[in-house]
Amino acid sequence: FNTCTGCHDTHQLTVKVEACSGCHGGVESAEDLASIRIDSTDFDGDSDATEGIAGEIGTMTALLYDSIQVYAESTDGVDDIVYDSHAYPYFFNAAGDRYGTWTPRLLRAAYIYQYALKDPGGFAHNGDYVMQMLYDAIEDLGGDVSTMTRP
Repeated sequence: FNTCTGCHDTHQLTVKVEACSGCHGGVESAEDLASIRIDSTDFDGDSDATEGIAGEIGTMTALLYDSIQVYAESTDGVDDIVYDSHAYPYFFNAAGDRYGTWTPRLLRAAYIYQYALKDPGGFAHNGDYVMQMLYDAIEDLGGDVSTMTRP
């Protein structure tokens, strides 16, 4: 599909699941959409090439959070960092105060982490791009990407 309305109902924005099932076998409900994948590449390096692209993104997002925390812990002048998806501004120090010891590298990674978490349709809208950003951010923070594949 080339437009938003190819996949989404014009008025309710819900996904037209029946349109997906024509090309993606096994898709019978909105919950099944997360299991869709196009190829058998194991992008996240967890040895599971059968999970949907949403699963690949989920694993890479968790690895990025781990990399963010390790980077913060091991960088002089940078406080430990904690994320809370339900409390703005989302990133806090260990005392629960607004996070303030950003480095450019850490800020970029935090933005990508937030983006990957807050776009529930990222796997469908542009999964390759989301995985590229996650991979690059993990690598930039010094995380291990040796078992991963960058799209």
